[in-house]
Amino acid sequence: KKIAAAKDILCIDLFAPSKAAYAKANAAGKYLTINGCHLSDEGYKALAPALDEALFGARPASYKGDLAKIE
Repeated sequence: KKIAAAKDILCIDLFAPSKAAYAKANAAGKYLTINGCHLSDEGYKALAPALDEALFGARPASYKGDLAKIE
């Protein structure tokens, strides 16, 4: 974080969200990695919202566009 701030570049802290996601998954007897290191599909699903919000901000309450037109 300090180096990113000094260089004026984006730094996304996934430690806190991943710690919470792992605790929740472990309490349910589930794992978020395929080998203790690399995320599984469930791991990506758990951390994607935190990454998305860090990169693009909070999700809007509603969308103005017609998503059906995007193909």
